[in-house]
Amino acid sequence: MAASVVRESLSFSPGRKLMRLDLDARIFLCSIGFDNLNPVPGFDELELDAAFLTVILAEAAPRPKASVAQIRDVVEVGEQGSDYPYGGHDPDQIASLFPSIRVFEADPLYTQEIWNAFFRVCLEECEISGSWIEPKLIETLRAVCELDPEKIPYKVLCRSIFDGDPTSFFLALYRCLEALYAFSSAKKVASSLGLITPWADIAAVLEDQLGWHPREEGSLEQLVRMAWVGDLKNVLVTLGEDIESLDDDAIASRAARRIYWLRNSIVHYRPAQHAVDLERFDWNTLCEAMAGIILHIYTEVFSD
Repeated sequence: MAASVVRESLSFSPGRKLMRLDLDARIFLCSIGFDNLNPVPGFDELELDAAFLTVILAEAAPRPKASVAQIRDVVEVGEQGSDYPYGGHDPDQIASLFPSIRVFEADPLYTQEIWNAFFRVCLEECEISGSWIEPKLIETLRAVCELDPEKIPYKVLCRSIFDGDPTSFFLALYRCLEALYAFSSAKKVASSLGLITPWADIAAVLEDQLGWHPREEGSLEQLVRMAWVGDLKNVLVTLGEDIESLDDDAIASRAARRIYWLRNSIVHYRPAQHAVDLERFDWNTLCEAMAGIILHIYTEVFSD
């Protein structure tokens, strides 16, 4: 393991971390502080031996869970005065000083982005850790995990999922849509010029060479029209909108405006007299609707 390399790592707190280790062609997922972690699809759990423990503690540097006295009881126990040579501390005793440490090895055919696996681990932890995230939302997010892992910004979702403020996770979901803002405009350019270049490459060239950026609210509305109308209705109803007289086209247009309004209300400072009471909203319903919107839009955008 001395030749292993940390490819990706994520720290949620001093006692909860995820890490990817590579050793030649082998890929390992290491978790710290995830007590009830189920097996991750595409990974098999390994025994935590001294080699893995040494690398994980050296690279991740987790905070011990034990007291100073408990640490001294383990660390200061040496072989002083003994006739036997010192052979190192017992790895099980050292591991007991830290939050739960586990190691999983990827299947040799595993090719997915590791952040997809990280996000699955986070969802498992939310399910049993008393998170604000309810089971229904977790199931929808599991469906999002089935999307192309190279297209969804799982890193953004991972970084906010344990935040006690649900608005942070709403913004992370919004950023998944933000990543597609240039889709409609770039597709129109490709169609007009008869190009077969991927839309993402066209958008990158337009930005790099011309400084072009998609118009945010208009781009969001074009994307939202690809979503299932049921999710859009849930957004509007949760935000207190009356949708009885609206047809599907009006629902899509208004849902886009309200999502954009909510995003701005979270991000931008407002004087007290114009502040939005964000605590009055049902964030599980809002985030579940947003996850459903992402699921349908990404499926449409990348269906070919």
